[in-house]
Amino acid sequence: MVKTANSKTLALQKDIVYGPVRSRRLGPSLGINLLPIKYKLCPFDCVYCQYGLTIAHTYDVVPYKKDFPTPEQAATAVGDVLRKGVSADYLTFSGNGEPTLHPRFGAVVDKIIAVGKELMASADTCILSNSAFAWQPKIRQALSKLDVRIMKLDVGDAENFAKINRPVTGIMFEKILAGLKQLENYYVQTIFFDGTISNIGEKQLDQWMERIKELKPAGVQIYTIDRPVPSKGLKKVSDERLAEIAARLENWAGVPAGVYAPAKLGEHGNAFGV
Repeated sequence: MVKTANSKTLALQKDIVYGPVRSRRLGPSLGINLLPIKYKLCPFDCVYCQYGLTIAHTYDVVPYKKDFPTPEQAATAVGDVLRKGVSADYLTFSGNGEPTLHPRFGAVVDKIIAVGKELMASADTCILSNSAFAWQPKIRQALSKLDVRIMKLDVGDAENFAKINRPVTGIMFEKILAGLKQLENYYVQTIFFDGTISNIGEKQLDQWMERIKELKPAGVQIYTIDRPVPSKGLKKVSDERLAEIAARLENWAGVPAGVYAPAKLGEHGNAFGV
């Protein structure tokens, strides 16, 4: 289904490499966008996405393969930037949508790691992922090669997943949880918001904390919205409320949680509002 994106949301990244940007979590980070640059392609259509509505709402990338950069093109683009003397602490897969949607994601990871080791060995590799394909063994294998894995989980049940992340048919909440349970040493990222649609009700928080306790990630990174969003009526959550949620999670689930300040437009642009 073709949709019209909200002109008030952020523009898509127009190249494979962008930045370096000042990431709230990572410091200086060179962004790597593996998605098409002329439209938003994603298996999610999140109500808070800073890049607006999903134009191509699918996980079937076969009709769009020509619009993805090849692994060789991605590696060349990163290498060209690094050879100019650009410095960053991280090479981060992020950008216009879900990086693991790339039809040759594993090959891209291998080539970017090789380029990084050759030209900027001090930089680590990282991914910001919506977790949609963590259930696939080949995706988990590629993820395991990266230094840092930051995986989205905004809710604790299938009903709110459908309402907030709005996945295309075939992306199931239970499979995402199953995939994350098999992934090692990763961080969960969660964006909280209130308003006409919300994920901070008491029942919602209890369900989310239950899932975090089950998953046992290395830590949880908590945010609220701070950029234009495609859905009307969404409201940011106060820093105090976020801190309460983080403390409650730590005390109950024993998982470290950090609250991150509102983003600035010069920071990492990605489709997950973070």
